[in-house]
Amino acid sequence: MEFDAEAAILPGIIGGIIMARQMKMNLFLMLGTMMVKDAKMAYAAGAMMHIGMPVVFGLIHVALYEAFGLESALVA
Repeated sequence: MEFDAEAAILPGIIGGIIMARQMKMNLFLMLGTMMVKDAKMAYAAGAMMHIGMPVVFGLIHVALYEAFGLESALVA
C-alpha cells in the first residue's frame, strides 16, 4: 500500500462535517472562543480548527497503516 494523502483528506473533512452536524452544541464557537473573543471571528477560527483536525487525524491514520504495513479491505 502506498501513502495516499488525498484518500485521507477527503474522508477527514467529511467526517468532521458530519460530526459537527450531529452535535447539539456549537463546536465552532466553542473552539474559536479559546483563541478570540469576537463571536464572528471565533466562529470562523473554530470552523477552520474543526475542519483541520479531522484532516490531521486522517493523515496520521494513513501514516500508521503505512508504517506498520497494515492492509485494509476497504481501500480501493
